[in-house]
Amino acid sequence: MKKAVVLLTFVLTLFLLVLSQGKHTAVAETAVPNSNTWSTPKMISTGITNAKRPVIQADPNQPGKVMVFFISQSPLNVALDPYYTISQNNGATWTAPTAVHQSPGVESKQIHFDFDDQGAAHAAWREGRALVYANSSNWSTTYKTLSNPSGDPGVTTPVVATFGSNIHIVWSEGDISDPDSLKQVPNILYTRSTDRRRHG
Repeated sequence: MKKAVVLLTFVLTLFLLVLSQGKHTAVAETAVPNSNTWSTPKMISTGITNAKRPVIQADPNQPGKVMVFFISQSPLNVALDPYYTISQNNGATWTAPTAVHQSPGVESKQIHFDFDDQGAAHAAWREGRALVYANSSNWSTTYKTLSNPSGDPGVTTPVVATFGSNIHIVWSEGDISDPDSLKQVPNILYTRSTDRRRHG
């Protein structure tokens, strides 16, 4: 009888120990990072007037690298142009804003971008009524008009996504001057490059 009590006590102790270990493991695995702590907001469009519509991406190929594109008017009374700034240290410091493309007299709007698997940034935006594209391997030589409707509302809200060597772009487009009534109202269009647009 005494042996049975000792054995039962041992088994219960072992069971409680295993149960306790399991609980500790579960708590550790389901711990949620504290998202209530934020850095003090800082201006990163320094030297540029009328900055608006920013978009941000972290480069998955280079830890700590963050890139922001935005549309701005610089100097005053000059049409809006796209700019970018880069942080290499998780947002602690930022480069001076640099123009992606400048087109006097033509408004640039609604820029969006994504990184490819080699760290190049691929951007698309509305230029006048048109959809244009360029990438950071060389903004000038890769600049290309992808669609150029002649009537309003034209191109709006382009979005870029990349995977491997494929660059995907989707946008809304309508052209009131098109003889096809279906194209006079906005539709969703898509295009793709399979060579990262390295050669312009």
